[in-house]
Amino acid sequence: MASSHNPSFRIYLILDGVETEISTEQTNLISFGRSDECDVVLDIQKASRLHAEIRIEEGQYRIIDRRSSNGTQLNGEPIDSAVLRAGDQIAIGSARIEIRPAVAQPSPRSAPRTQKPVEEKAKSAPVVGQKSGVPAQTRKPSLVKRRPTPLARLTDASLMLLLVLLMVLVAREYSLGPKKIHRAPGTISDPADQVTSAIDSTPIARPPDEGEVELALLEQELAAAEITWDSIGALRGIARRYPTSRAAVMCSDLADALEGLRLASEIERRQALDEMLAPLILDNRFGEADAIARFLSEVEGSAASKQYWRNRAVEIMSLARDGLKTVQEQVTSLLDARQPGEALRVIAAARYRFAGIPEYEQVFSELVEGVADVRLRDPRRREQSPREWASLLSLARRLMEECRYLELPPVLHRAVALDLPTEDRIDALEMLVRAASLSTMFSEFLEGASGGELKVELASGTTRVFQATSEGLTLEREIAGGKMIDKRPWPRVSSQERAILFRAVPHSLDGVMGMVFLAEAAWEVEGFHRALVNLHRRSRGKVLAGAILDRSRGGSLGTGGYEEFDGRLVTSLEKQQIIEKRRLRKEREREAIAQAKRLKKSNMIEAIIEFVLILREQGSFSLADRMLREIVAESDDAEQSSDARELLASSYLAEVPLRESGEATNRIDFFILGDGYQVEDEQQEMFLNHARTCEKLLFSVDPYREYEQYFNVTAVHLQSKDMGVSREPGELVKDTALGCSVRYDVLTTNGSKVFDLLSRLGDAGKDRQTVVIANDSAGVATGGGGVASLPKGALGLVNHEVGHSLAGLHDEYDYEPGQNPDKQPPPTRDDIVATRAAPPNLMHGSNKQEVEERVFWREWIEAEDRWWNGSQVGLFEGGDRKPFHVWRPQVSCMMRDNSGFCVVCMEHMVKVIYSRVRPIDRVDPEPGDLMLEKSTEDEVILKVWTLQPRTHDLEVTWHLLSFGLQRPDQAGDSSSGGTVVVDNRPGEPWRRAQSGTDPTGKTVQAAQIRAKDLEPGWHRVRCAVKDPTRWVLRDDQGLLQQQLEWWVEVRP
Repeated sequence: MASSHNPSFRIYLILDGVETEISTEQTNLISFGRSDECDVVLDIQKASRLHAEIRIEEGQYRIIDRRSSNGTQLNGEPIDSAVLRAGDQIAIGSARIEIRPAVAQPSPRSAPRTQKPVEEKAKSAPVVGQKSGVPAQTRKPSLVKRRPTPLARLTDASLMLLLVLLMVLVAREYSLGPKKIHRAPGTISDPADQVTSAIDSTPIARPPDEGEVELALLEQELAAAEITWDSIGALRGIARRYPTSRAAVMCSDLADALEGLRLASEIERRQALDEMLAPLILDNRFGEADAIARFLSEVEGSAASKQYWRNRAVEIMSLARDGLKTVQEQVTSLLDARQPGEALRVIAAARYRFAGIPEYEQVFSELVEGVADVRLRDPRRREQSPREWASLLSLARRLMEECRYLELPPVLHRAVALDLPTEDRIDALEMLVRAASLSTMFSEFLEGASGGELKVELASGTTRVFQATSEGLTLEREIAGGKMIDKRPWPRVSSQERAILFRAVPHSLDGVMGMVFLAEAAWEVEGFHRALVNLHRRSRGKVLAGAILDRSRGGSLGTGGYEEFDGRLVTSLEKQQIIEKRRLRKEREREAIAQAKRLKKSNMIEAIIEFVLILREQGSFSLADRMLREIVAESDDAEQSSDARELLASSYLAEVPLRESGEATNRIDFFILGDGYQVEDEQQEMFLNHARTCEKLLFSVDPYREYEQYFNVTAVHLQSKDMGVSREPGELVKDTALGCSVRYDVLTTNGSKVFDLLSRLGDAGKDRQTVVIANDSAGVATGGGGVASLPKGALGLVNHEVGHSLAGLHDEYDYEPGQNPDKQPPPTRDDIVATRAAPPNLMHGSNKQEVEERVFWREWIEAEDRWWNGSQVGLFEGGDRKPFHVWRPQVSCMMRDNSGFCVVCMEHMVKVIYSRVRPIDRVDPEPGDLMLEKSTEDEVILKVWTLQPRTHDLEVTWHLLSFGLQRPDQAGDSSSGGTVVVDNRPGEPWRRAQSGTDPTGKTVQAAQIRAKDLEPGWHRVRCAVKDPTRWVLRDDQGLLQQQLEWWVEVRP
């Protein structure tokens, strides 16, 4: 219970240069924090909702930290709890709390005339931390004072000295006693006066006059130290109002003395402030120095001081103009040298020196426009990013992966200042925006989890966040009646777990944007739309949500904006389309039900089965399943219903082509399969959305994006009896189509079930390449042997896992994922590991010198001019889930941090693609013997359809080599026996050739062979196709090239 007490201390809050006294009356507890429930509201960074409190118990003041995120410091040292003493200083973020000894209260009579009454202050001054518009009836008004400086203390001492002098003078006057009354000599007196004059020296007591009373009151005010230089005017006022008073002369003398002291104090203060300003001027920080001088010219008391600081500001501006002129000359010379990137760096560096100066702001715009003009005029625009960009990008991605968001801005600011291609510059700016929002989101999570009471539902069950720091997490969950503590650094927390954790605390507008960017980076579709809806519901978030959605869709969809519908943001047109689609589906289902009734009456089971297959192709899986079950339930003949039973028992439902580039015989066919999705329409539609997202992600990254025409992609609807997949530990067993399971947070698929399904798909299944999407959560995706397994919340890992399943690439990260308690510890630095190659992308060995001698990517290390991604190629330790004795080619790679593939992995990926797909798609006519009659001027058009990469063309050359009238041995069929000598002469380039596209848009190369252009005899026409991609350094196997030959006989 609060009690009234006479405090021994006074508590002062110093925030943003303002000093405020915190009342301790009628309370034993004062709380500090960002929450409105706190006694002192600190709306600043690094302050928690309930940060700290001061308790007053038995005359002692105690500071207690309430498990805040950033801690509480007492006299510069972090504390949990401590007893306070006079002179202590408490730090909470940028706020300072000082403990001072209580001083004697002035008498009511000595209230200063220059200040408002206390009651009036209570109405006009806000309580510490009180928000605007909120009354503070329960708080005692605080007295705001300026924090004492050494100069102020000197002034106080001088005032006290003058007070002592004044009191000595007053005492001296009164020590002489009352004055005697003497009559002036030579005056005429009456008899009564003569009687009176007989008493010549009789003392008479006099009361003090009004001037002396005013002086006495002023003495009390000086004793209470409640006025400063205002006392000069008060003293002069006494002397002016009471010129006949005995105190008038004393007040004038004392005012003159104080005036001299004030002038000396102003000069000393001015010198001290000049000393503080000098380092800014010497450091060329003219903007800050000018702002300080102008501020002092407004707030200083005397006119002389105001004029001094105005003159000082003019001097600083003169220096700033000289410096700004130098910057302009530097930028101009760089622009003349066509170095806009370096010019932009000079401009950015100048902002630190000149920010806030009006001339600079004007010149800044002109300089930036000049850089833009040079960039637009410059025809030699750099196509490749500088090498530094690759290292900065790798560092930024690693920091984001490790949740080190606060370290991102300096890295990205440096990246923005580079001379980057437009696309890379946009990427850097977008990452900078994301970093700010993610940082806010992360800070708010740490604050929300600081109490140790936050509970979340992870895949492993209900989990309590025991501790959360910027380095990692400590989780606590119950297993078999006991509690298990799980400590994990942030890199080992899956993207899906992060989303669940960060979503468990309330967020500000910037924090919600961070949630949007977090889900977008992980391609967690449901989480992305959930966070967008949350952002859209905020009053200031509608425009932001629309802009983010526009960018994710590749452009604005109109001016109508978005609205919330079915848990997503859609345009009005999209909403109408969804409603119309549902209406058509219901209408189609009604028609299908009516058709099914008609077929049932006719008892034509075969026709019903055919109708069921049509329904499945249309996506009406629930209705088809219901019809099949009715056939089985109502049929008396098991043989007649066998087809229905077989369809119900089979997991296969239907196929939906997502990407059709050509015939399966010369394409890599990918199949996206779903496991743990039941037959209901809602779940199958969810799978199809996941499949489309997965396909979009796969072809958003090279080399899949560059060679997208080399792939076909098909989504295969499968039905599982149970929703979700099996889990261990927990012994949760699910009956699913592909037997997916999560063991200690690692997702795997039953490969035999996958390949058994592919065997039913004909030629398209020959490539045995699949992506399995599990309708469940897991921390670790897997890939290998033609099967990539992804949980639905981690589709963004598809490129990494297909790197395993398609190309056999090894992991390049250096830790063992998952929560298996039996996993082996990684090797230590002191272990001895034999040197060996681990193709296609790693080397093993503890002796780095031996590894350097035997590294199989030596050619890439030496081909510095071919490092197309701008990143150094060498030996970088860490890979294959081990931190030591494993070496990778580059710092960053898709197989390490989900960035782009490194040069070695990319080369291998391209070769794998060409080992399955030939660059020539089809020809007309087929290679072989052709005959032309010269007499009739016969001719033939040889056509070759080639595959077309996305951003470059294949090299196609035509050569003709003429032989005599005798048929060459290698022409036609040479299987009849005898020795065949192959003539490898290339021949002469054939000029009558060109390229174009056919009516379907396919690239076609054509050569016109005319009899009149050739001599009679045999001629070999050779078409050579080659991919000149920069991603392949050497092609010893000839995978990236193909040749075709025709033998043309020209008869007379």
